[in-house]
Amino acid sequence: MKIKLSKISLLLAFVVIISGTFSLSSCKKKVAPIIPPESTFVLSGIDGDTTQKSSPNILFENFTHAALKVGFWTAITSVTMAVPVKAYQIALDQEPKHVQGEKWVWEFQFGIGLSIYTVQLYGETVEDQVNWELHVTLPGVFEDFVWYTGTHNVEGTSGQWILYKSPTENTQFLQIDWTHNNDDNTGTLKYTNIEPEGNENGGYVYYGNDMDGEYNAFFDIYNKGLDNLTEIELNTDHGNGRIKSPNYYFDDLWHCWNENLLDDYCDQPTK
Repeated sequence: MKIKLSKISLLLAFVVIISGTFSLSSCKKKVAPIIPPESTFVLSGIDGDTTQKSSPNILFENFTHAALKVGFWTAITSVTMAVPVKAYQIALDQEPKHVQGEKWVWEFQFGIGLSIYTVQLYGETVEDQVNWELHVTLPGVFEDFVWYTGTHNVEGTSGQWILYKSPTENTQFLQIDWTHNNDDNTGTLKYTNIEPEGNENGGYVYYGNDMDGEYNAFFDIYNKGLDNLTEIELNTDHGNGRIKSPNYYFDDLWHCWNENLLDDYCDQPTK
């Protein structure tokens, strides 16, 4: 009789342990992935205003040329990317809902002009990677358009976005590669034109703010149609910088501007 009771006790203990294990597993709190910061998606321009400093004797050619070069790409952000950028910015302040497994959704609406967009941003952790998809609906116009997809490592230090052109032109448009240092918020961001058969396919702008020395940020801008690489380096704290653009200046030299954005003498690195 004692032997039978011992066997029953062992069986009960085993059942309790197994039940507890399943209970702990099922009660484990799901954690949503973190949306990467806006700097991994949106390109910033060059700050500076010459309108209040203008004079017939003052030249702002170097700064203006640099600002216009970068401005072309930031215009893409503000016009072509207006809806996905706005959705990205709003999603950063939303609370996600759990879908299933390791999949979450940020769901909300927002307006641009008279248009009200419905958005679902899906984020899912798969092993050591996080996958993203932005679905957008404009009632009566288009439904469930995937405007961009993305992947990054779980540490959130490097990743890529693929942006589609528009609901009427459902083709890949931009590839956005990024890195991010979580300790000091520095990193790099590269937009590459990947539009199939596009004249500027392969053109890019590459930005980074992780430099040391006199200049702490840079832009490399490659114009595919002109086969021209423009290099820009600047100090974002003081406003001074320099630009090298062979097709514009007809040389391979640096052209500088000072803290007041005025054209300035430029030391040339020795070769």
